[in-house]
Amino acid sequence: MQDSSRSLTTVSSAIIAGADRTSDEVRAVTSAADDVSRSIQTVAAGAEELGERIREISGNATDAAQVASGAVQSASSANAMIAKLGDSSAEIGDVLKVITSIAEQTNLLALNATIEANPRRHVRSGGGDRGNQRHHQSHQ
Repeated sequence: MQDSSRSLTTVSSAIIAGADRTSDEVRAVTSAADDVSRSIQTVAAGAEELGERIREISGNATDAAQVASGAVQSASSANAMIAKLGDSSAEIGDVLKVITSIAEQTNLLALNATIEANPRRHVRSGGGDRGNQRHHQSHQ
């Protein structure tokens, strides 16, 4: 019986030692599982923040596209305005040509009127300023 008792004690000690090792391993696995759980929570929080940043970037890109569209419309309007100014400049040039032509004709008419108003004086003086000067000098 003593042998049986010793055997039972040895087996009991081996079972207790195995249970202690199993308990230590369970604690290690539990600790590792806790670490994994914290890592997953960190990754999930990072993914949520990343999603938020992507939404912000998307909104900023949309705003930038709207600004660019407005700039294109402004440039188009400016080009149309410049084209109109070019057309107006051409029309102003045409009006200036007409005014210049009228001024030249007016000058000719004024010259003709002056000549017709003084036909005798023009004929006596020889038809020019030099003759007119000689006429005045001879009378002095």
